[in-house]
Amino acid sequence: MKLVLHFDSMHTELGSAYGSAANQLVFPELLALNDLVVVSEIVMGDLLFGQVGDLKYGDAFARWFRPPHPVWTRASDGELMDHTAIHAIGFGNIDEGLADQLHKRLGARSASYIGAIEVDDTYHVHQALWSMLLPMFRIDGRAAHAFWDGDPAGDRDELFVEQLQELGFDPVTWEVRLGS
Repeated sequence: MKLVLHFDSMHTELGSAYGSAANQLVFPELLALNDLVVVSEIVMGDLLFGQVGDLKYGDAFARWFRPPHPVWTRASDGELMDHTAIHAIGFGNIDEGLADQLHKRLGARSASYIGAIEVDDTYHVHQALWSMLLPMFRIDGRAAHAFWDGDPAGDRDELFVEQLQELGFDPVTWEVRLGS
């Protein structure tokens, strides 16, 4: 399933570099799991509820968290409604058991973590918001493959690779992202 983890980007626990801080919460917890078996593209960014077609912010927000078809979710409406700035870390492919373990670990460790939801690829609101998240890297077990466009003259974000190594990924390599 596709999964999105949600963080209150305004929470003091994350500070102003909330994206990096959220990564420091998620990926060490993931890598601490025994028998880790996951191959997934990782996407990240802020959920821009005010930019979903002609929907108003509140309507897009409600439809993201309450889609018309049942999805796996570990967040209550009450927890979510208090947050207007949400940073998301998405997994393009993760099994439900691993998602549940990760959710429990984050919930026990982080005050800024506000829950998780499965993305319904058939629902236009989910498609629109998922497409706003930026593909950053792919994980294969404990290995990470940072995306770049493959242009030899282009810049590769060496700092991002160092951050992936500091999070505990080993090895960390580059991967040309098709369609970049």
